[in-house]
Amino acid sequence: MADALTGLPNRLLFVDLLDRAIKRSQRRQDCTFALLILGLDRFKAVNHSLGPVTADRLLVAIARRLQSSLRATDAVTHQPACTLARLGGDEFTVLLEDITDASDAMRVAERLQSALRLAFDVEGHQVFMSAAVGITVSTTGYARTEDVLQDAAIALHRAKADGDALCELFDPALRERAVARLTLETDLRNAIDRREFAVLYQPIISLDTGRISGFEALARWRHPTRGLLTPAEFIPLAEDTGMIRQIGRLVLIESCRQMGAWVKRFGKDAPQAMCVNVSGRQLADAGLASEIEAILEGTGLEASRLKLEITESAFISDVGAAEATLKRLQSIGVEWSLDDFGTGYSSLSYLHRLQADTVKVDRSFVSRIGAGDNGLEMVRAIVALARNLGIDVVAEGVETVHQLSQLQALGCESVQGFYFSKPVDVAAADSLIASQPWRDDDECRQAVLSGHGRLNHN
Repeated sequence: MADALTGLPNRLLFVDLLDRAIKRSQRRQDCTFALLILGLDRFKAVNHSLGPVTADRLLVAIARRLQSSLRATDAVTHQPACTLARLGGDEFTVLLEDITDASDAMRVAERLQSALRLAFDVEGHQVFMSAAVGITVSTTGYARTEDVLQDAAIALHRAKADGDALCELFDPALRERAVARLTLETDLRNAIDRREFAVLYQPIISLDTGRISGFEALARWRHPTRGLLTPAEFIPLAEDTGMIRQIGRLVLIESCRQMGAWVKRFGKDAPQAMCVNVSGRQLADAGLASEIEAILEGTGLEASRLKLEITESAFISDVGAAEATLKRLQSIGVEWSLDDFGTGYSSLSYLHRLQADTVKVDRSFVSRIGAGDNGLEMVRAIVALARNLGIDVVAEGVETVHQLSQLQALGCESVQGFYFSKPVDVAAADSLIASQPWRDDDECRQAVLSGHGRLNHN
């Protein structure tokens, strides 16, 4: 019972070997075993970029290298029973028997991860791979193979959630968190059907005029028992499960509808742009451009009133597809901005390839203005870069009058943050648009610069 691609034991054979290890450990207390599951990092992106045939050959090369590494490990640690198998897809598993304790399994995991760091030459392509590893040890007291596999998978998921090439040892608290996550996932699916999501709006202020130039639409989940949840509490789960597409669509429809209502009510005094966050997974959807065009048509909103925001740290699996989507939308007037600029490794790449209209300076830099480190110089460099490229700059997370005055002096066009307003509901946003509390007149400018221009700070 071998895997057809790699020749390794397949899942069925491996489960049989694992069952034997469990029974052996039950008979003898000194027979401790460990199960490792290796999940390749970002293998789907490799598969998409190089094609399934090349990706399969890469999997074969990875299997061979893991086998060689395990043979070397056996020679060092004198482990006579060590089985490598392919569970399926981009996951491999290792059964280590007769180990002393969890530290033996950790050392093997580290060796396997180290082996994968060397480049693979496949079909003329040099590919760098890494893998996260989840580990469980028989000291937990297992009786069923499915429990061993489940706990190792839970540990693997925890490792992947923390980043690439990490290793996690299972403990019962992880199982509790996994159950809580599953409960939240069920609640999230129900929330989509029950329309439990609300959209709040945070104003973006033009420093030239002091007027509200736009709003950022921010999703909130009205959870039936946990109250109002912020995006940080459910968006990562939505992205992992694919539900971000449905939630993103709901937010796009509602924010475009609301912007259209403001244009009708306030006319020339309405905000110029509605900024809506879009995830990397949404951008990978080939139908996103058509969906947005349909939403604009359905809500009657001019395309030039919509601006998409893409977080710099978002993983875009197919940059080429994202580029085509954004160019198509830009051709009808939709703009886009690169959010949290300067915090990830993709800043310049995305600016160059995807041609952003705006960059948003991350709040972590703004918060360090006046703190004695290089926050001001970082913002100065970002503003200078954007100006040279003809790109607008918005500073996020403005909370003090000192930050505001420094951003004005640097030539930053727009700002947002709690100094002006927290995200608010439609009624409060209506009031802000009508009153324009930061408009460019002498009295208001003096109030802002003297530190008395705050509104909705708490």
